[in-house]
Amino acid sequence: MTLTQFLKRNSFWVFFLVTACYSNEPGYLELITHPYLLEKKYKECLYNTSSECDIVRKAAFDFNTLYRERDENQEEFGMKIIHAQFDLVKKAKELVLAKGEAKIQLGKEYQEDYQKIQAMLAVIKQSDSPQ
Repeated sequence: MTLTQFLKRNSFWVFFLVTACYSNEPGYLELITHPYLLEKKYKECLYNTSSECDIVRKAAFDFNTLYRERDENQEEFGMKIIHAQFDLVKKAKELVLAKGEAKIQLGKEYQEDYQKIQAMLAVIKQSDSPQ
């Protein structure tokens, strides 16, 4: 397989890896899966209106929402994670068979679902860690 063929077949993943490595600022996934980093960045962004701080505020809001959801019903929250993991496996199988635009769309959905699962697991880790 030539480099051109590889890039055509895997353009979404190449784009994702290049853009993921571009910024020095932590992204949404890193923030929501590292609560201590999120808290530090949130304090830095209290009076800042930059786009980076918008990401920090969104991650903080989402993390707190998930944390409250977990506190309200731990069993239901655990089942939500299990169902999301099963759905992710199904989506991965579909992604392997997809072609063209459908593959790109499924790749984006897969990434979003993966991030949601990682965020829920981070909430459990934070909830179970000693304060």
